[in-house]
Amino acid sequence: MISKRTVFHAFEDFGFVKDVTLVRNKESGQLRDFCFVTFTERNAALGALEAASVGSVWLGSRLVTAEPARPRQSAARAPQSLPTVPVSPAESVTAEPRGQRRRRRGRSSGACHADRLPAELLEQILSLLPLRYQLTAQAVSRRWHAVVAGLLARRAEILLDRDFADAGERVSMDSDQMRSLLRQATGLRRLHTGPAHLCPFDAMDHITAHCPNLLSLDMSSGFFTFSQQRLRRLVRACPLLEDVTLPSYYVCDEATVLVLLRHLPRLRRLQLLPGTQLTGQSLALLPGSLRQLSLPCGWLSSEHVRHVARCHQLRELELTGVARLKTADLAAALAGCRRLERLSAARLGPPPQLYLPPEGLTRLVSLDVSDAPGVTDETLRRLPELAPALTALNVQGCDGVTESGLVHLDRLYHLQSLNVGYVCDITDHVLYRLRALPLREVRLAQDATGSAQFTEAGVVGLAVALPWLALLDLSCVDCISEGLVERLESDLHDGRSLGVYVGGTSLERYGRPTSDRVRLLRYITVPGGRRLLTAEQLWNESEEAEVPTIADWRRPPCDSLIMNPSRMSALGAGGDGQWVSGGPETPWQGRARPDAARRDTR
Repeated sequence: MISKRTVFHAFEDFGFVKDVTLVRNKESGQLRDFCFVTFTERNAALGALEAASVGSVWLGSRLVTAEPARPRQSAARAPQSLPTVPVSPAESVTAEPRGQRRRRRGRSSGACHADRLPAELLEQILSLLPLRYQLTAQAVSRRWHAVVAGLLARRAEILLDRDFADAGERVSMDSDQMRSLLRQATGLRRLHTGPAHLCPFDAMDHITAHCPNLLSLDMSSGFFTFSQQRLRRLVRACPLLEDVTLPSYYVCDEATVLVLLRHLPRLRRLQLLPGTQLTGQSLALLPGSLRQLSLPCGWLSSEHVRHVARCHQLRELELTGVARLKTADLAAALAGCRRLERLSAARLGPPPQLYLPPEGLTRLVSLDVSDAPGVTDETLRRLPELAPALTALNVQGCDGVTESGLVHLDRLYHLQSLNVGYVCDITDHVLYRLRALPLREVRLAQDATGSAQFTEAGVVGLAVALPWLALLDLSCVDCISEGLVERLESDLHDGRSLGVYVGGTSLERYGRPTSDRVRLLRYITVPGGRRLLTAEQLWNESEEAEVPTIADWRRPPCDSLIMNPSRMSALGAGGDGQWVSGGPETPWQGRARPDAARRDTR
């Protein structure tokens, strides 16, 4: 179906199109095989004529022929017409004399009142509109089109998921709209493509053709026709790219990383998703300008990690879950990253005190060593010397940490965020030593490995003594009661606001209204595989008893399981879960009612 829009997009590359007139049969009302296109400049019309003569103008899949428009024979001496070219839905392009243009039904020929506004005021008004409405406003008048075109030419950032957001409507862009937008945004530096329904499949080709000065490109949430060939064309057309985020559905391999590193010498951020099949051979091409590197790749070879030392400007490094990583290789990599500020080494085997430089990383402010078997009391004892500027520390799930190591945390004088969840040896003495730190967030969540060693009084004393504390995580902690809320409301100073995670505790169903000082967050931060379920939650003698809903647990169905003895027989001794009643893990037998039970889903 040929429309004014398709004709407009076919000829706007030659110059500003003032008007498009489709000609219909007076009797049948159907479109005839020609139409008229009016340009504002004669050179634009001549260019369209020349392009059509060599067969380079198309309307969809149909070739267009063009010829200059001629005035009607019956018309009197008409004034000089605007430069126009005749176009047809079938195969032709024409123009119409200015003095003989017929007035269309239902459309005013007078100027809009907003057109009479001063240029600066009109530009200010249009700049307040969202991007999608700015594109619509271009069709109001020639003046509005010029003002919006100037705004788009000076626009440095386009976030389609934000600029096209509409709460009540599912907005999407077609290929022509995407091309028109990117062609006008000549000063674009940062582009976020948005969700899959927003961008066309060929958006990557339009980015390649119209965004040569792009610095940052985020395609993580889109769905495109993506391939290594398209990626190679993109990086060659946009050599200034510093930040590239590939689509989340695309699994990168060694060849994809090689394309990025070979053609983008100014790359500053390389973030790969878990599951990337990368051995590390391409890391030899890492540019020295790299600032952020994320390599959560289980197949990464240990000797290739040494290439990270080439990135002297590196600020953030993630090596989560890299298997068989040797201490010497990781130490050699960190020796060349003196400006490192954030390090994520979760689930790594080597002890941190051995791979951190002996002279320490003075700029390191965030360290994540959660679930790392190599973290011990010796690690916490030497940590204030190796990373004295730490503001965030995560030692969640480190089984090798005891009370004798936790007491050394009070030497991290700048610590603001601390996660010691699933660590069983946290006592009131440890909480007392933490009162001297400027903590704003403390996570003390517990899992099925054991009960908390601290008391409710120790938690209240910590919350009251820390004036900047804003978040406290007590998920699945069994030592707190309703008295915790009452004591916090009475002891906290006026003007303070403390959020407390109480999911999986007795306070989850706390019904009394609380003041602004204490906000109970009924969300369980402990994953289902680590959660401790009490006997009352697991066992129900009545067959007709109502099973709690998922909403009561605030977690997906796979994260919680509530069963009675009759349903328990479906698992048996050889089921998919092991049910224990204290002590070593043994399958449940008989119908005895244990005091506590757990299901290990790891």
